[in-house]
Amino acid sequence: MKRLRRTTDGTGHSDGCRTPKLLLAFILVFSTGLLAQSADASLTGRITDPNKALITDAKVTVINSGTGVHYSGLTNEAGTYYVSNLPPGRYRIEVEKLGFKAVIQSGLVLHVQDALEVNFEMTLGSASESVTVEGEPPPLDTESSTVGTVVEQRVANELPLNGRNVFNLIVLAPSVIPQGSSTGTPVGVNPFGWGNYQVSGSFGNQSAEYLDGQPLNIGYINLPVLIPTQDSIQEFKVQTSNLGAEWGRFARRRDHIKNKGRDKLPSWRSIRIPPQRRI
Repeated sequence: MKRLRRTTDGTGHSDGCRTPKLLLAFILVFSTGLLAQSADASLTGRITDPNKALITDAKVTVINSGTGVHYSGLTNEAGTYYVSNLPPGRYRIEVEKLGFKAVIQSGLVLHVQDALEVNFEMTLGSASESVTVEGEPPPLDTESSTVGTVVEQRVANELPLNGRNVFNLIVLAPSVIPQGSSTGTPVGVNPFGWGNYQVSGSFGNQSAEYLDGQPLNIGYINLPVLIPTQDSIQEFKVQTSNLGAEWGRFARRRDHIKNKGRDKLPSWRSIRIPPQRRI
């Protein structure tokens, strides 16, 4: 009867030790480029007095109306403020400065990766007095030239989708053409078809999908490895052209999916609480 022998690789390590090393190398190779990209929005703007003079060190507080989470910042020497890491939702902005009346604007809606400019004018008075801004037109995204389509929560949750495949929402954006195996239920279908959409004439599968800023694609033929549950989606955004430099490795499209279960606990810190659940 032959005796089985365990060989070594010349370094004294047995063949059994090679397996974890090879597995680690495989993971490192095929996870290349999987860097998190924030799905949050940001606000910027300038604070002035009635004479258009810049107001420095004004406190700007942005409050999520749904969760009560506070985000704050101060204006710099140019009278400009910047508040980031704002999850999509409805917000109220409060501006305060000693010697001026407080300014309050409610009903501001932020979507995935919005970068909006909201300016304020403050009048002299007591800080205990306030001016409420109403009837303002929706602010424009002046920080980015990216073109995209937002699919809001009701549509994302209630639109009848074959197999509840939320990737099918991509076709609601202009210039998107589904290719083979991309539509319908993902069950029993080749997973290479999950992201097989052409955008503005580009090749299929030249895109990226993100869930709360976390990438879904792996390095192997840009394959998406997960399709979120339809009921979990708060917002779905398809960006189709003029992508920023950070997206240079993608030909045309990237999809940002926002999960419902973020920032459930109220906080009054100037930075956001990490989400309790991410999809």
